[in-house]
Amino acid sequence: MFLPTPSRPSFNCSPTEPTEHRVLPRATLAPSTNEYPAEVVIQLTTTLLIPDYPLYYNDDPISNFHPNYAALPDGSLIAAPYRSDLTEAIALLLFLSVLATIFLWNAFISGNYIRRINVQRKYLFQTLFASQIIAFIGLVPQIASFMTSKVNCEGMMIVGDITATVSLGLIMSGIFGYKAYKCLDNSTLVLIPLSILTLGIMVVSLVDLITLRSAPRLTVSCLRTDSMVWMRVFIVIQLVQSLFLCCCFLYAVWKSRHSLVARYRISDRLSMDFQPFAASEKPPHSTFGHKPEEVGISPTAPHSDGDIKSNVDSPVQSQSHERLSSPFLHRSELRHRRPQSESTSTSRPLSRGRPASLAPSTLSRISHYMPMLFRRAMKDELWYTIMTSAAIIGVAIIAVVGMTQYRLWLMVWVGIYWAVASIFATHSLGRAVRRHERESLIQDTALDQRRSETDRYRTPTAGGRNVSDTSSSNRWNRRMPIRTSETRALTFASSRDSELSLGSTRSLDTRSNLPVSPSPTFHFPTSGRTTPLVPLDSTRAMLPFIINQNASSSDYSVRADYRQ
Repeated sequence: MFLPTPSRPSFNCSPTEPTEHRVLPRATLAPSTNEYPAEVVIQLTTTLLIPDYPLYYNDDPISNFHPNYAALPDGSLIAAPYRSDLTEAIALLLFLSVLATIFLWNAFISGNYIRRINVQRKYLFQTLFASQIIAFIGLVPQIASFMTSKVNCEGMMIVGDITATVSLGLIMSGIFGYKAYKCLDNSTLVLIPLSILTLGIMVVSLVDLITLRSAPRLTVSCLRTDSMVWMRVFIVIQLVQSLFLCCCFLYAVWKSRHSLVARYRISDRLSMDFQPFAASEKPPHSTFGHKPEEVGISPTAPHSDGDIKSNVDSPVQSQSHERLSSPFLHRSELRHRRPQSESTSTSRPLSRGRPASLAPSTLSRISHYMPMLFRRAMKDELWYTIMTSAAIIGVAIIAVVGMTQYRLWLMVWVGIYWAVASIFATHSLGRAVRRHERESLIQDTALDQRRSETDRYRTPTAGGRNVSDTSSSNRWNRRMPIRTSETRALTFASSRDSELSLGSTRSLDTRSNLPVSPSPTFHFPTSGRTTPLVPLDSTRAMLPFIINQNASSSDYSVRADYRQ
């Protein structure tokens, strides 16, 4: 019998890999979050170099300089110049964006004007469009410099200065200067000083480009580092040019203060076509049947935006034109129009009893008429141009007064002057476009009515004869001295109807006072057929006053149809 013997332990020194991965608990607990430090104190000892001290600390002398740094939450240190530069960069980016939006919008509007207007010369509209496109192109690099740090600062500044000079030159000399030149009958007293001022602006701008110095900002974009002396001279010359143009427009008003014909001529030259014509006592009349785009000047005086002015010296016919143009006026303009009797009674009120003091009544009358006078002045093309140039002068004066050593404000004032001139030039040409469209609509409507009246003579009647044959028969009867009462009555009726249809120069009020009798029916002894006469149509009597032109060519064409 064998008893079990205890087994001897085997000593194996080679480690064995565990078959399973087991995570054993830590012997010590993890520390809480409060035991980690929340604040870190960093002690810095360094030496900094400021390469251009006057550029960033121009107010403090070096002897009194004590640097002051502000710590950001991430541990960054910034100085006071960095904070101010960041504020200036944000404001400049916003200002450049507004300018770019204005110039881009004006470019779209001026392009639309070129498409809508139908005149022989589109010089002013093309000049405005070119100035706005150039201005927008010059601002694109400056706005793009805020997006990247890799930019050539001097090249960007040169492009901006060139585009600003060219754009302002096109607006002030090319548009407002051209208007002043045409207002004073192509006077050399306007051309020579305006050319000298424009040449001076170009020379000053060229010198400014030569002396231009720039450097990158602390944040983004670029900054001019020179003294910008020539930029100040540039603004002063712009102010002188604006004053000169305003004086030219004021002299044109003073020159035409006693002559309506001269005012008509100036208003025509301020329109979109600017066709030169010889100075005469009567205003030029366009040929009947021609549209405004076929004639050098507008058929009606563009003296007012809402009124259609007559070019005839008769006051009765002017009142007729005023009544005929009233259907085409806007409701807001009709509300402000007052009869002459009402204005007379308002200007001279009847006083009863004890006379009152004159000072309150005078002030009240002035305050009553000021809004109406302002509206009339804004409707007049010449006065509107004067108000525009005066506003530009005001901005230029503020820019000259506000020129300080602070570089940002100098650039801002130049930009404001630039934008104001562009806005007023665009709005001024927009008035011309709307006026031309309104006059074209009125004239086209009148021409269509005239054609329909002419076609009525060629329409055959129930008896098989044309009205033109009847008119020729009437003319033959007038030549033959037949002493019959029927023939005499027929001759009088047909001659009166022809006179009214072909357009006489008498006023509408004179015609309205004449008694109109119904046209009788007559029997011609040769044909034996009954031919009714064409009744009098009131539109044919009113039509020559709507057209407001010579009817010589139309008279010739209608009589040629009669001969046929």
